[in-house]
Amino acid sequence: MWKDRIFLYQAWRNPRARVGGNLFDIGGKVRAIDVQRGESALSGAGTRATIAGANDVEALVELILRATVRRPSPHASGEPRYWLTFWLADGTTLGRPYFPESGELLGGVVPAAEFRALVERHLRD
Repeated sequence: MWKDRIFLYQAWRNPRARVGGNLFDIGGKVRAIDVQRGESALSGAGTRATIAGANDVEALVELILRATVRRPSPHASGEPRYWLTFWLADGTTLGRPYFPESGELLGGVVPAAEFRALVERHLRD
């Protein structure tokens, strides 16, 4: 706590992580996922979608938990990205950029191609 405010810090990288579940403790905790094309949810630009169906949320979370973790790649500022906001059951959120061309979620987490397909399906709907 600092100046009557609570700050939560989240690890985004761990050289010992082998699967996404080593970095993201979100199994059974996500109630919805907001997706936006562009820099971040704060930018206000780009296509938005909310993924709230339990089956799709669970599928995306499982793909992240089982994903391979590699050394994080550098990403150019203009590289296409989606901003994902995970709405957790405890009322907190977890936000991370996802780079569809490399298939990488920030921190070197690389879910199967099915992840991108499912996210993009919701952006089209």
